[in-house]
Amino acid sequence: MWTRSELKENAKGKLKGFYWQAFLVSFILVITGGSHNRLDLGSSGSSTGTTSGGSEFALEIALFAVVGFLIFLALRIFLGYILEVGGRKYFIQYILAEDPGLDHNRALNLSREMTAGQKLDIFILDLSFLGWFFLGALFFGIGILFVQPYYDATNAELYQKVKARA
Repeated sequence: MWTRSELKENAKGKLKGFYWQAFLVSFILVITGGSHNRLDLGSSGSSTGTTSGGSEFALEIALFAVVGFLIFLALRIFLGYILEVGGRKYFIQYILAEDPGLDHNRALNLSREMTAGQKLDIFILDLSFLGWFFLGALFFGIGILFVQPYYDATNAELYQKVKARA
């Protein structure tokens, strides 16, 4: 069995000396719209209000960022887990990365077997990052890029622990 603190400590240890490389990969994936674990900064919107001063514009941008984050969070919690953990797709990117020639249905079955009995623990692990992602979103989402490598490394550690058990 694994614990959140154990996974996070292992992830921190593996990121030491490689954090900026991991940050650069996360940044490139976000910029190019690549497939990245659970990160969606893409949002196109325009201000329809008329503002007369810079402080009102800054407030409007801050509110937009907070509302966008709350929508992202709600979708992440309610829809994301239904599709990823509930749909047993949580580890599929790791399984296919290790064996690219594996049939998609077989990868789904392996992922389902690996998450069996672990869904609540995985959900709580993801919730433990909620504060970090919220802090990252306060600066117009830029801070999320700094948290993402830690989050990804922790999920990779989780995959290794669950794979060894399965």
